[in-house]
Amino acid sequence: MIRLLIIFLITATTFAVATDIKTEKSFPKWHAIIKYNSEDGFQLRDEAVQFMGIKFLPLHGNPPWKIPESALVRVKYSTGVYRKYQDWISFVLVEVISSSASESLVRSRDLEKGDQIAITGGSELRLTERDLTNDAQDTCSH
Repeated sequence: MIRLLIIFLITATTFAVATDIKTEKSFPKWHAIIKYNSEDGFQLRDEAVQFMGIKFLPLHGNPPWKIPESALVRVKYSTGVYRKYQDWISFVLVEVISSSASESLVRSRDLEKGDQIAITGGSELRLTERDLTNDAQDTCSH
């Protein structure tokens, strides 16, 4: 029983320490991604943003913000937007207050006036983020 408790404590401590580590990667010049780190998100080259058709819109005024429906990215049971701040792109959860076919009224404690949100290319950004953060190998054969 004591051995199990000791193993549990060592494993829990190791897990807690491992999850606190900031992961950071840099990529070669020919790659679409410039940098990635687990705290700030990722940076894309201008050519990649243009090729993927990603367009950003700055947020003006105070929340809640009226944004195009195309800016929303749904992941399982969550809704968010991709924010660009100081060239770093990251997924930010939002609360949808109301929505129509073309616009949604949203708020988030992680968005501020002046932040830019992706209004097109959200699915491409999601795939990019997923590839950067998923340790699983791609086993698709087609």
